[in-house]
Amino acid sequence: MTAPDDKLRSVALRDTRAVDDLLPPDPPLTGQRVRLRPFRPDDAAAIVESCRSGDIMRYTMMPDDMTLDLAHAWIERSIEWWPRGLARFAVVTPSSDRCVGQIGAHIDPQHRRAEVFYWLDARVRGRGLVTEGLQLVVDWISNDDRIRRIQLVTHLDNEASHRVAQRCGFEREGVLRSWQPTKGDQQPDVVMWSLLPRRPARHP
Repeated sequence: MTAPDDKLRSVALRDTRAVDDLLPPDPPLTGQRVRLRPFRPDDAAAIVESCRSGDIMRYTMMPDDMTLDLAHAWIERSIEWWPRGLARFAVVTPSSDRCVGQIGAHIDPQHRRAEVFYWLDARVRGRGLVTEGLQLVVDWISNDDRIRRIQLVTHLDNEASHRVAQRCGFEREGVLRSWQPTKGDQQPDVVMWSLLPRRPARHP
């Protein structure tokens, strides 16, 4: 029997390439409100709870019918995909270490770009967690001199995600109509955002 997220797997991996030196940061990326660490098997139950949110089902690639078994498989792939250039961080609060979301990045040195993505549990929104976490990831990516562009794609109707992009310094480039298949027969209009890392000038 085909797993419900097999199509999502093929979409997520369509452009990934080996990135031999991509490893989770050590120590983990940490801000005042969030810490970003690799996913662990014991995050599965929290992921299932988060994915019950209607907007996570609508706006993200997470399976609509997430179960514990699917969550464990998703976590396993999340760990395996790091060497393929797909970095996935669990968003946790330092006080609890409980997973409350995801921030990720597809690193593509060949094309000198990265694409970031995120979702957050509905119960902890409005605290600036995803904004701080995304900024941590953007700063981490910006330390890689191979990356000249960081981009972000949001659903056209996802105003909350648009605000996060703006707060992190992304510029809206325009609307991509029927951009690519997501889940089932869906192929929504999306907004493309970009940020060009600023680096100090190098003097001879």
